[in-house]
Amino acid sequence: RGFGLITTRKIVRALNGKMQIISGRGVLEVKDSKMETMNLEEELGGTLIHIELETPNKDLNIYSYLE
Repeated sequence: RGFGLITTRKIVRALNGKMQIISGRGVLEVKDSKMETMNLEEELGGTLIHIELETPNKDLNIYSYLE
């Protein structure tokens, strides 16, 4: 089983990161506690997921974020 978008979003937030999902004509950008959606002029034939994470100063136990 995958972790799912909600769990992935929690981990990205815990690591002060940013996540973008582009699919069809839609774009979702998640940064901090903000979620922004945008529309593309042309349709993308597939899905792209882009995640940027900061390197943590200490170990991060991701199991507390898993559902």
